[in-house]
Order: sequence, then structure tokens, then C-alpha cells
Amino acid sequence: MEFSRRIRLNKTTVFLIVLVFLALVMVYLLMGGGDKYNDHDIKISQLLAASIHLAEKAGQEIVEIRKSKSLQETSKLKEGLAGKEIVTLGDQKSHNIITRGLKEVWPTLRTKSEEKTQSDHDKGRAFRPLLKHPEITAKIQQRNEKVNSDDIAVWIDPLDATKEYTEGGTNPELLKYVTVMVCITVSDEPIASVIHQPFVKDTNGRQGITYWAWVDHGVSPNLEGIKSSPNTNTIRVISSRSHSGDVIKVANSALSDSGNKVEHIVAAGAGYKTLQVALQKADLYLHTTPIKKWDICAGDALIYTLDGVMTTRKGHFITYDPDVDAKVNDGLIVAYTKNWHSYFFSKFRKFQ
Repeated sequence: MEFSRRIRLNKTTVFLIVLVFLALVMVYLLMGGGDKYNDHDIKISQLLAASIHLAEKAGQEIVEIRKSKSLQETSKLKEGLAGKEIVTLGDQKSHNIITRGLKEVWPTLRTKSEEKTQSDHDKGRAFRPLLKHPEITAKIQQRNEKVNSDDIAVWIDPLDATKEYTEGGTNPELLKYVTVMVCITVSDEPIASVIHQPFVKDTNGRQGITYWAWVDHGVSPNLEGIKSSPNTNTIRVISSRSHSGDVIKVANSALSDSGNKVEHIVAAGAGYKTLQVALQKADLYLHTTPIKKWDICAGDALIYTLDGVMTTRKGHFITYDPDVDAKVNDGLIVAYTKNWHSYFFSKFRKFQ
């Protein structure tokens, strides 16, 4: 009897071991299988899926820090620009979640972020992203092009509209401007991106909205089917809260001579403003001062995928070499169709 009891116990143990093994295999497959160890050739579908998961995870952290009211605000010199800007714990935590998460899967992947990794915020295990996303799987199917990792760089803005993030405690309306942005470039051109709004609820009341785009492949479902015939008598111009006066003056001078009415929308965050053009809630995003490339890379990829155009005010397309200056000196013209962009560019040429 004692012997048979020992046999049954061993069978139970073996059964449990098999269950644990199968569970580990399932997790392994969900993480993308052996591909996560291939650091030379990267599937863009997996990198985009990981970027979505990491942006959303970072957004959750940003929201929790805002709720805690412990933003730990400091100031830093603007890289390549005059003056100082605010940086918070939310900026730093978001940066670490995204950069460490990407490096967890692709250790040699080049990243270019607005923030720098701080060791005191870099504790604990990295959040490891999933390498599949149902929206991408449904659209892309077998189109999983591999790209040499030497040609890839990821541009990151961990928390766009930091000023509004800090002011959102007393004025929650400002939090809609906050975005987390990740942009994938190949040979210095933006080819896929994620823009996540952590404080905006979706149509089902769930916290956070994510938009993604992949050039020549597709966009997130919430960017599909957006159709709006521009009102040619009224041109909606969106510009920055921080220097709207310059834009209003230039836009009125350039556009009013054709009998158009110019409606000005003042907002914060390059990500938010580009989204308004993509969603056709604005006809033109006009920026007249220098801007950093991590502010605009994700929006550039998204607008281009939707057949819109982003250029400097001089009409030049923007390249994203991570090894050179990250500043764009000549401002921006962003429109959701090529025809509209050509029209706006022709109007602004004499105001360069």
C-alpha cells in the first residue's frame, strides 16, 4: 500500500511539471518565440507591437504618478535650444519603461529619447513587452518584413506636453494634450509609430487611447474611415499655446488674402496637434520656431501613412539620423492631404 501511494504521488508530481512546462511554452510563444533573441534582423511587426505595449504601460505609470501628486519636478537645459524646461518623474519613468523594455528584447537596438536613463529610476526588472498585437496581426497577417537592425532606430518622446502634465492637477482639461510617442525609422525615414493619449478615454469609457500607423501596411482601427471635406472658406490652423501669437500673425497674413476665414486652435504638444490634423479636426498644423525630432517623428510617420504631408516651412522632408543634431530649425507645415500641403506651402513661401 505504501509503495502504490508513492507511485500516485510521483504521477501527480509529473503531471504538475508538465503543466508548468506547457504554461512556460505558451508564454514563450506569446513573447514571439525565439525571434526575440535575433538581434540582427528585426521584424517590424514585432517592434511595432512591442512599442504599442510599452507606450501603454508607460501611460499607465504617467497617470498613476499624476494621481499621486508626487511629480518630483526639476528643470533641465533644453537640448540644442535656449532656456530650460520641466522634467518630472513621469517623464523619467516612461523613458525607462520604453527604453529598457525595447532593450530587453533587442539589446543592440538604437534608441533616441528626449530623456536620459537615470540609475535611481532604473531599479527592478524591466517590463518585457509582448511581440504580438491583435490589431497588427489582423491587418498585416504574413507581411512580417525583417530589417537589418543596423538600419533601425527608435525615437521616443516619453511624455509630450510636460508643462500641461504638471498643471493638470488644478486644470485637468490640460491633460488631454499629454502623449507618449514611439517612432520607428529605417534608414533615417519614419516608417511606423505609436501615439498614446493616457488621459483620454475611448468610446467605451476605458482609460487611454492608442493610435498607430505603419507606412504601406495600415493604421489602427480608430484612424480608419475618417472623411471630412475641407471647408475651403474656413481654414482651421492649430498652433502651440506657448507661442501662438507668431503663428496667428503669419497665418492671417498668408491665408486671408484669398478671402479665406482663418480659425485658430491653440493647443499643446506636437503629438496632440498632429493627431488633430490626422483626425481632420484641423486643416493645418503650423509651427514657426525650432522643434526637436522626438516631438515630431511619430506624427510624421502617422501623417505620411494617411497620405498627408509633414515638412519644414521651407518644404523639406525631415530625416531622422540618430547620430546628428535632433533639432529642426525651420518650423513645420503639416496637412492631411498633399494638395492642401502644396496650397499652404505656396502661401507661406513669401513669409520665410
